[in-house]
Amino acid sequence: MTKCGIISIVGQTNVGKSTLLNKLLHQDVSIVTPKINTTRDIISGVRMYTEDCQMIFQDTPGFMPTDKLQKNSFYKNIKDSIKTADVILLLFDISQEYKQHKSQDIILEYFANKTILVLNKIDKIKNNVILHEKIEVYKRIGSKIKNKVLLSAKNDFGIKNLEEIIYTYLPEQDFLYSQDCGGMHTKEFIISEKIREQILLYFSHEIPYVVSIEIEDIKLTRTTIYISAIIFVQKQSQKGILIGKNGNALKHISINARKKLNEFFKKRIFLKQYVKIL
Repeated sequence: MTKCGIISIVGQTNVGKSTLLNKLLHQDVSIVTPKINTTRDIISGVRMYTEDCQMIFQDTPGFMPTDKLQKNSFYKNIKDSIKTADVILLLFDISQEYKQHKSQDIILEYFANKTILVLNKIDKIKNNVILHEKIEVYKRIGSKIKNKVLLSAKNDFGIKNLEEIIYTYLPEQDFLYSQDCGGMHTKEFIISEKIREQILLYFSHEIPYVVSIEIEDIKLTRTTIYISAIIFVQKQSQKGILIGKNGNALKHISINARKKLNEFFKKRIFLKQYVKIL
């Protein structure tokens, strides 16, 4: 009998959800930056863990800091993901102090039977006594959860152990996707996310959160992908900032986006970007 299930990765901002997703999928599907709420949508990917086990992963936006934002689409995405998941990976940055959140409390109380507590970024704690103390804190917080995993997603520590535990949670059922399905997003989505990642990394404040990206055209050959992309902003002043003096900002973004796309698609990338006002 085959095993198959949906695994949702949830937690507050900057705990390492996107990094973990990319490690579990063995490819960079979700963008990773230190900015809050880098992930806007539910990023999904499919991996054949074994010949008889299919894992479907979902990365979610970080929990919002206040209850006022619970009507926001971010919150709806998280809520839907928790309800439909067969397994929930509840991530914490163990190097930081515990921060309570209503969404976390709901998972810890009502979904403990399908939740794995993942204590990430243990590489940041060099003192074993402090590490042990923090582990004990999270053990008490997640007392209803059966499995707790120590992890350094960045350094691949604990990934194999986590995969083995996830496998035990998955239900016996037919595969939901074909066995050669490596992901559920279009080339256009992946390209726009890689461009947005570089915008997030380059700019520190307003610009990353007002842009939207449209892939105008894609042409593929055996060795090359030709891409034409439009970056939309809301105001003329934002357009000037995004392009930069002598076009330097846009040039920097394009160079680094091409590198990331080349790594992902394993092909030469020609990227033309235009900035327009919505």
